[in-house]
Amino acid sequence: MRTMGFLLTLAVCVSCSVLSGAGESSPLYVEKTEQLTEGPYEMVIWWNPLSFDELWLLYGELAPEGVQTLKYRIYDGEWSSPHTLADKGEFITAFKEGETLIFFWNTMMEGESEIIKSTCVRQVDGEWSQPLCVEPEPYVGDQFCVKFDGEIWLLWSRIGFWEYQVFQGDHWGEKQVLLTVPEEYYQIHEVVPVEDELQIFYERGRSDIYCRKLTREGLAEPEPVVTEGFPYLHGAAVVDGVVMAFLEVQAEGGRKTLVYTEYDEGWGPLGAVATPEDGYLAGGSFVTLEDGRLFVFWSGTQDVEEKLQKADIYYRVYDGNWSEVYQLTDTPDVWETSPTAAAYQNRMVIVWREKDSQLVYASHVLLGEGEMTESDELPQVTPQPEPEEPERTPPGIITKVKKYVKEYIILLPVGGVLALLAVVYFKKKKTEEVEEKPTIGRRRMKKVKRKK
Repeated sequence: MRTMGFLLTLAVCVSCSVLSGAGESSPLYVEKTEQLTEGPYEMVIWWNPLSFDELWLLYGELAPEGVQTLKYRIYDGEWSSPHTLADKGEFITAFKEGETLIFFWNTMMEGESEIIKSTCVRQVDGEWSQPLCVEPEPYVGDQFCVKFDGEIWLLWSRIGFWEYQVFQGDHWGEKQVLLTVPEEYYQIHEVVPVEDELQIFYERGRSDIYCRKLTREGLAEPEPVVTEGFPYLHGAAVVDGVVMAFLEVQAEGGRKTLVYTEYDEGWGPLGAVATPEDGYLAGGSFVTLEDGRLFVFWSGTQDVEEKLQKADIYYRVYDGNWSEVYQLTDTPDVWETSPTAAAYQNRMVIVWREKDSQLVYASHVLLGEGEMTESDELPQVTPQPEPEEPERTPPGIITKVKKYVKEYIILLPVGGVLALLAVVYFKKKKTEEVEEKPTIGRRRMKKVKRKK
């Protein structure tokens, strides 16, 4: 029985290797994997590594008192020890200006009934500057720092507004309103610079994803990206001047699918990058190399029908055409989740978490020498239709009356009793007044009696 089990496992592994394109022809292969953490709270969240002269990994560490400290580690052939960037915060992004690195993050504080945010910046060129923060404000959504027309913009959404501020080297400019949307919340999810414009991806309604272009002339009209299938936007990339958006949608049948769409005088149809039949489970991070190739990574499995699925890292390559699906890792005893990647020198560094132990690892991936195997054109995906959202109309007079009747109907019996008592009281009082008022004859009789 054990021999049969071993042979079956071996056959499955060989089958997985063939189906996923693993082997000598794979564009990537793992050189080594390093463990970055010793416990589950050392790296509760991390952001895509940033490649400058060295590789910077920004992450949040949970302190014993429950506060998330913003830290970083640097890789230049070896990982540095952890350093603290801020006592608390969520990382936004960083830029390189000459020899200076500029890091942006936000801090969050709990107000009486809302979360208050403030965005801070520090610069380093040999020595770190002191944090420079904007005035804290409530109800601020996700924030994005992008370069636009030679300036660094901080852009965010809140209920009823899109707003921005310009970072001017040693101070923040005045806050400006970019868009007013009364009684609506257009939540910004991604901002992508494309030549001399910004493409702003946002969510409206329950989950519909739209895009608006921003130039110096102003905002263009909204264009729908995906409005069915409860889409979730993983991000957008620019490949050879073309904007590509990557989303997770519920396809017909309700199963999650990783899709992409590209912009060409409008957003095109959805192509399936990874389907449930391919073993897609979650994720959709990507990285673009200097040669123009785009690599898309996700967590997947070959054991589609198994309830306790063991996940590995899968990827696909785009260079004008899509490759077949490749399996990057093959560790059947480990569930690898949340892969995020960055290009560094002649390799990639992929950071991921092992599900059971919650430890974080970094895999160093070299570019393979094998030729990429192209796939057929990706099948188009039809998102699952969403139920119609009830129309929100202003309440009319009849609606208001019904509302008040419903709210106060319990008071009607009490009001009726009080009204009846009031009527009886006033009638009785009126009767007494009539009886007490003497007639002319009675007054004369009283006078006669007094004379006698």
